[in-house]
Amino acid sequence: MRTDIAFSYAPGKVILIGEHAVVYGATAIAMPIDMGVRVAVSRLDEHSDLAGVGPMIRGVGPFFMGDTFLHQESSGPKVLTHALGYLAQAFGEQALDMAIVVDGSLAPGRGLGSSAALSVAIIRAIYRYIQQPLSDCLLASHASALETIFHGQPSGIDHAVVINGEPIAFRRKAQTAEYRTLKLSSELKLVVGFVGPHDGTKNAVKEFAERKKRQEKAYSRIISNLDDMAADMEEALLNGRLAFVGELMNIAQGYLNALSLSTLAIEHLCALARERGALGAKLTGAGGGGAVIALCDGCETEILSAFRAAGFESFITSVSAGRHHA
Repeated sequence: MRTDIAFSYAPGKVILIGEHAVVYGATAIAMPIDMGVRVAVSRLDEHSDLAGVGPMIRGVGPFFMGDTFLHQESSGPKVLTHALGYLAQAFGEQALDMAIVVDGSLAPGRGLGSSAALSVAIIRAIYRYIQQPLSDCLLASHASALETIFHGQPSGIDHAVVINGEPIAFRRKAQTAEYRTLKLSSELKLVVGFVGPHDGTKNAVKEFAERKKRQEKAYSRIISNLDDMAADMEEALLNGRLAFVGELMNIAQGYLNALSLSTLAIEHLCALARERGALGAKLTGAGGGGAVIALCDGCETEILSAFRAAGFESFITSVSAGRHHA
C-alpha cells in the first residue's frame, strides 16, 4: 500500500555549546529553529521515460537546483547519488519509482543542520508514502546512515535534535549516544547571521582531529572545560538565567577561536552583537564560516539591523520547548 503523495518537514538547528567537543565525549546543547526543509514523495510518471529509474531527488530550493538520479547523469550534487544508492538499498524495488522533491529555507554549509534536516524529512516522507510505521529509533538509524554519507562520521547531535524537535543535551559515548530533552523555563530569542558557507563538516572534523593530535594536552583541556560549561549552561537554561547562558556562550566562542574554528567575519559579527546588547554571541556548527548566533533579551531588532547593515544575511528565530517537526 502507498499513498499518491506524502509530505514531511524537519527543522534546522543551532548549537549553543559543544560543537566539535561533542565528537570527543563532551556534552553539547542544541536546539531546533523555525527554519527547515520540506520534502514531498510521489511516484515518477509511469508513462514517461523516467518510469523505473528512480529514486530521483529534485531540488527546487536553496539546497540545489535540478534532478539527481541513481543510474543516470544528473545535475545535482554527487553526494546525492550516494544518498539515493542508500535509499535504493534500504527500500528495494519500491524505491525505483520514487520522486523526492526538496524545498525549504535552510541553505547548506551554514552550520544549521541542513543535511540532518534533509535526511530526517526524506525518511519521514518515504515512510508516509509507503504507509509503514516509523519509530524514532528506526528514523535515527536511517538518518544516521544518510548523515554518514553527507558528513563522514557525524556525532549524531544534528539528527537527534531534529528528530526530537526540542532542545536537548547530547553526549556521545563510544559507539552509542544519549540525550535528554531540556524544558526551557522561558523562550529564547536568537539572531542568526550568515558569514558564508564553510568547507563542509566532514573536512572541518578531519582538520580539527589533525590539530588535536598535534596539541593533545591543550585541546583536551579545552574540551573538558567546554563539557563543564555545558553542565552549567543546562542548569542556567532550566532556571531561566539567560544572562549567565550568554556569558557562557561568549566564553565558548573564545575557546572556539583558540581551536582555530573562528574567522574574522565571525568575530566581527560577535562583536557587533555584543556591542548592541546581546547577552552572548558565538559561531554555531563546524566553524570556518557558517553562522553566528546572538542570544537576545529585547535587542534582537537592533542586532538584526546591524548585521544587515554590515552586509550579512540574517534573521530572528525563537526557540521554545514545543516540538518543531511535522
